[in-house]
Amino acid sequence: MSMAESVVVLDFETTGLSPDTGDRAIEIGAVRLENGEVVEHFQELMNP
Repeated sequence: MSMAESVVVLDFETTGLSPDTGDRAIEIGAVRLENGEVVEHFQELMNP
């Protein structure tokens, strides 16, 4: 099995897991890895 040369990892911060009761996403983060090394990152607060 071979590894991908480039991959993006996403992370969402939420107020909970039930959108029907008002929970929502509040932040997103991402890193791009190339050959196992972080080459780019992103972080943003959000208000959907």
